[in-house]
Amino acid sequence: METAKGRNALAEKAFNAACMDIARPPDQVAALIATDPALSGALRVRIREIDRGVNDAGTAVLTRQNDLHRALEGFDETTDVEKLAAVVAALGTEIGDLQQRTGALAATLARDDEARGAAANLSAQIETAKAELVIWQAVDDAHRLG
Repeated sequence: METAKGRNALAEKAFNAACMDIARPPDQVAALIATDPALSGALRVRIREIDRGVNDAGTAVLTRQNDLHRALEGFDETTDVEKLAAVVAALGTEIGDLQQRTGALAATLARDDEARGAAANLSAQIETAKAELVIWQAVDDAHRLG
């Protein structure tokens, strides 16, 4: 019994030392050991997913920082803000004009499509009328001869 108690004390001491090495309290480690293996597996998967998300976010931060540095390379503090605002306003006006022209061209194109459709319909009606004319001319010619 004394031997078992001694071993138990040594095991507890080793367990507590191991817990200190990983900076976790012994009761937390004991709870983790007692956790269902399926739950532990699911938690490991979730931890890997979170790690990937953290890594992806870190990569995104580095990319944005690089973008910022590249953008700042061309930045000139002596640039006249009012001139830039005027250029932006002029470009906005030009974009508005182009949008109006695009709208007008789209309306013209729609009218052209309608006219083409109407012309195709008239062509079909003319062909039908020509076919009927041929028949009526044949009837008229037959009537004159008869």
